[in-house]
Formats: sequence, structure tokens, C-alpha cells
Amino acid sequence: ITVTVTLDNAVDGGLTVDMSTIDGTATITDSDYVAITNQTLNFTGTAGETQTVTFSPTADTKLEANETVTISMSNLAPNAADAADIDTTDTGTITITNDDNAALTIADVSGDEDGSDITVTVTLDNAVDGGFTIDVNTADGTATTADSDYTSITSQTLTFAGTTGETQTFTIDPTDDTKVETNETLTVSMNNLQSTSLSVTTTDTATVTINNDDAATVTIDDVSVNEADGTATITATLNAAVAGGFTVDLSSTNGTATTGDNDYNAISQTLTFAGTSGETQSI
Repeated sequence: ITVTVTLDNAVDGGLTVDMSTIDGTATITDSDYVAITNQTLNFTGTAGETQTVTFSPTADTKLEANETVTISMSNLAPNAADAADIDTTDTGTITITNDDNAALTIADVSGDEDGSDITVTVTLDNAVDGGFTIDVNTADGTATTADSDYTSITSQTLTFAGTTGETQTFTIDPTDDTKVETNETLTVSMNNLQSTSLSVTTTDTATVTINNDDAATVTIDDVSVNEADGTATITATLNAAVAGGFTVDLSSTNGTATTGDNDYNAISQTLTFAGTSGETQSI
């Protein structure tokens, strides 16, 4: 950054003046810039003459507010004119404009519905001066709170110190049940960033998958019947709930009784189950 110092009127014999920086919101201790200490400028004394000094900010990746430094003059040394007639009290403000950014990302994750809570991780890619807080929320997908698939999260606050690569976590609580269903999903998003005028990108979302870990079985009861009775009732039983229901085909295979010997009429029939635990269908 080039800083320009201007002499408004002619000065007989010229002059020298030293330039120095003074911390503002930008500081040497935070390595925001390279200090200037008593850098001497030489003026020949021409009206409107300018001299420049170069100011060097320090490149970093930290997201921070624009910061300022003051530059001032001292040690005036006129060569011929009266020093009392030369005003060097003016100062300049140098603004270091932030050009960094930071973003939060949420990793997709999955877990069994009857296992432990599912841990969701939020990661900060670059440092953020002063830290910040962010709220996380869940939204129904194929997994819904209405169907008691999981416990919703509304505006749970995560606090970040602002360190590069920092992670914060929270948990999703799936509901343990015995219903056979497809793997189901919900979405996690972020909102309500609270920071010191710094804009962290929080648009990322994550998909949380709740894996089905249940099973169901259809069993058929053994049955016997006197051949003179004419019919026998065969019952198929579903032992656990199945989301959405299903159909299954029932068929017979010859044993010592055969259709060729006219012992029975062959069975080829479809059973339709609504999917209720303990449900029976019969032929």
C-alpha cells in the first residue's frame, strides 16, 4: 500500500521528516502488518511536492473485520526555513481490507435406528477472528417426526472459537422401533449466524440416513384335514410391522399327495398384507 505525503507550499532549503506507524485495530502483535519506524522522507521544498512510503500488510487466511493503522510524522528537519512554520501534525489512516472468507460444512452421516445417537459434525475451514455461534436445525425427509422416526432439533446453538479446521458436533436421536421399512433420511441445515460483522458461509446442508435394522417373517401353520371335509384353511402370519405392506405368492408342491393322483387341487394364490404386526391372511 503506497502512502503519499504532500507538501502544500514551497520550503526554502527543503526538509526531511520521519514516518512511523501506530497500531490501531490492526496490531504488530497480531502480525497484521510490518511496522514503519522513523522512515525518513526527503523533500527538496517544491510546492505540491509529494513523497511516498510503502506500507506492507501481512497476508493471512483469517476472516476478520477491516482493520486500521495510523501513520504520523516526527523529527522535522528543515534545512533553511523556520521549523515553527512547517506543520507536521497531520496523520493518515491506513485501512487493511479483509479479503479472506470462511465456510462451515456439515458431513453426511448414517446410523442404525436402534443404535446409539447419530453424531453430526460441523467443520470450519478457515480461522474467524473473535469466533461466532451458529444454530442447527433438522427438517423431515423420508424420515418424519410425525411418524416418530427421530427427535427433531430446533435452533440448537453451536459455539466456535474461530480456529482453522475446528469442529463442533451434535447428535440426532433416532427412534427405536420394530417396523421393517426402507432406510430413511432427514436434512440438517444452519441459520442465525452470530458474529462480529463477519460473514461466514453457512449454506451447506447434510443428509442424515437412518438405516433400517429390523426384519419380519411370514410363517405358514401346518394343518391337517380329513379328505372328506372338502377344504382346509391355511393361515400365513406376519410377525412384525412392514411399512407400506406387501404381497406374497402362495403355492403348493406335491408331497405324497399329488395333483396327478387327484389328491388335492393345486394352490397358486397371492396374499396381500397391509403390514400390521401379527396380521394373518388365509386361504
